[in-house]
This record gives sequence, structure tokens and C-alpha cells, in this order.
Amino acid sequence: MPESGIPASTARGRVARGPVSAVHYAPPPDHGLDVELYPAAELRRRVLSVAERGAERIDFLCLLYVSAGRYSHMVDFEIFDCAAGSVLALQPGQVHRFGNMRGWDGWTLVFRSELLRAGAASMPTDDLELFRDITELPAHVRLSGSAISSASTKPPTS
Repeated sequence: MPESGIPASTARGRVARGPVSAVHYAPPPDHGLDVELYPAAELRRRVLSVAERGAERIDFLCLLYVSAGRYSHMVDFEIFDCAAGSVLALQPGQVHRFGNMRGWDGWTLVFRSELLRAGAASMPTDDLELFRDITELPAHVRLSGSAISSASTKPPTS
């Protein structure tokens, strides 16, 4: 397997297809929200705890932000090479596969798509438009300038 952690690709940067496992979002039992934000170290712990992890089809939204280092991730059988400032937007129903989980830092935001339905949240529907735009994102976006600074700022600890 190459250094990226993703099986060797076929022509044009696409990965050969194989079995795909369904992955359902389940927040921790003591977690009252259907939203989680955690650092890359926690994602690494979760991903590496499953032996022989392969291609997965998710039923939730996931934003993966790379703040430092390099990382490759397969989305819908296409490999995306990420560097600082990269955002991967994984949508429900997409197939993805984790690459080499070492050598990069960042954060992950996961949440159920039901959160975006009008009336499903206590905030005004207009305020949900920001989240609706997430479903319009391409699989890979490269941030620049002040957007990188904003996304890379660590939240204050309490």
C-alpha cells in the first residue's frame, strides 16, 4: 500500500473499487447534541481503533480541515491530496476511505443531516442557510489568507 494509506490508484487518480461498509453516526451516549467537533488526534484514535478499515459509505455530514502537514483522502473513488488550508466536505451517501492518519493536524466536524431540516433546530431558518451551503460544497476546497487563520485558531480552553 502506498504512503498515502489508500490502495494503489487506477488511471486518472481514481481508486479501484472494493467492498463498501455502511457507517452510521452515533454520538457518544452522554452527548446531548447530534454535532461533534474534535481534533485530528481524536479522529486518528477513532480511525485506528478499527482494524482493516476500508471504504465506507457515511449517513452524516463530515468536514475535515487540515491545518498542518499533508493528508490524502479518497472520496467517491477519487483521491484528494490535502495540505494546510484544505477542507474535505463528505456528504451523506458518499463513499470515502481514510488515508495515512499520521503527519497532519486539523479538526473534524460531524453532524447528522437532519440537523439542517427547517424546524429541526431552535434557530431561525435563515440562520440555517450557512449550514445548507455545506451540502453545496465540492469534495475538496483549499482555503487561503484569513480563512486559514480563522479555521486554524484553537478555541479557548475553559
